[in-house]
Amino acid sequence: LKVSDDEQWIIDTKWKLPGRFAKESDVYQMNAYSTGIKNVSKVILLYPRVSRSDHLVGYYTLLSSVGGPRPLEIKLIDLMECLSWNEFLKSFKRKRR
Repeated sequence: LKVSDDEQWIIDTKWKLPGRFAKESDVYQMNAYSTGIKNVSKVILLYPRVSRSDHLVGYYTLLSSVGGPRPLEIKLIDLMECLSWNEFLKSFKRKRR
């Protein structure tokens, strides 16, 4: 998402259910996005919500010797909200905060 001329967000939607934490390959991919794409200020992993996934939600930090620490957010989305485009947009806007 282009937030402004100087800022971009990367949102990567995953259609799989993680276990205790995000898949290692997903985190590596988000790290690559945050270091390889200019002006990325936020990377978000978006997983489907199931009863056992709420513990994943949060703010994390990607640590690397290249470019310093970068934020990673993990969010969930209730797929039933996707049935109505307007409801989905309202929900997604609330999740941006």
